[in-house]
Amino acid sequence: MIHFPKKDILLFLCIFVVIGAFFIVRSINNQNTSLDFIEQQGVTPMVVGTSAPFLKDMIARIGGFRVSVIAVSGPDDELLQKTQQPFPIFFALGAGNDDWVKDMQSKFPDMRVLWLNKIAGASNTFDDALVVTTQSKTENEESKKIVPRYFWLSFSIGQKMIQETVRQLGLVDAVGKELYLNNAYEYAIEVATMQKDLLKDLASYTGEKVALQSTSYNDLAADLQLSVAALFDVPSTQDAEIFSQDIVGVLKKKRIFSVIAGEEFPQSVADVITRQTATNVAILSPFGTLGYTKYIDILRYNASQILKVFR
Repeated sequence: MIHFPKKDILLFLCIFVVIGAFFIVRSINNQNTSLDFIEQQGVTPMVVGTSAPFLKDMIARIGGFRVSVIAVSGPDDELLQKTQQPFPIFFALGAGNDDWVKDMQSKFPDMRVLWLNKIAGASNTFDDALVVTTQSKTENEESKKIVPRYFWLSFSIGQKMIQETVRQLGLVDAVGKELYLNNAYEYAIEVATMQKDLLKDLASYTGEKVALQSTSYNDLAADLQLSVAALFDVPSTQDAEIFSQDIVGVLKKKRIFSVIAGEEFPQSVADVITRQTATNVAILSPFGTLGYTKYIDILRYNASQILKVFR
């Protein structure tokens, strides 16, 4: 009969216990994974719609496996024609040509429509900002108190959109509320981290004077702690030359070294600004550009564009 030393027996027992525990934990994890899979398989996703394709990913990430998102471009959209019943929720920007959504809501009164522009609310006002137009330079209080045209580019408004998306999904599907909250928290952290990193990079420019394209980017400027010294319209082609000299004069007079504008801003005017002043122009892409079509990526792309004018 073979006798093993006591210490070898204890070592063997320890190894046996560890190996046994490993397989037990693995079995439990596999069981949980299987249960999650079964739960997902047993749920028919709630189909919701949006008029903003770039928001599809945000809504889908918050909704998880319980939500399927359809981006609809208009009343004649093929996907909408195939839908035999109204969406329980429809996410509309409320900007641009969204009147057809109102018609759809009239047709299906039980459909809940979330107008995202109403979440944004009125923009920040800038009492000292000079409004530059192709006609004259004047203080236009009314133009400073409207909802920013591209409100979704603001980090703070983005957080409001995330919170309201969770609330609306939870009202329609209370069972999935916890899932929506968890997913939204992770998404909100990404947005907050991006803003924090951008503010860190712009720390030495806090309070820096900038000129904005009308009121399109008011809240974004406020998020970044920039001081808005001038607001300007987008000129027509025939007014571009006159406008270029008007805005160049304002930029020089107020010593503004950064301009934030959108894709519709004439490149010819931007060229005049950079050629005749020490001012840099950031051209933002509100609806995304090549490789940046999801909401989180659009925020990231525009943050990189803003950084360029301060470096």
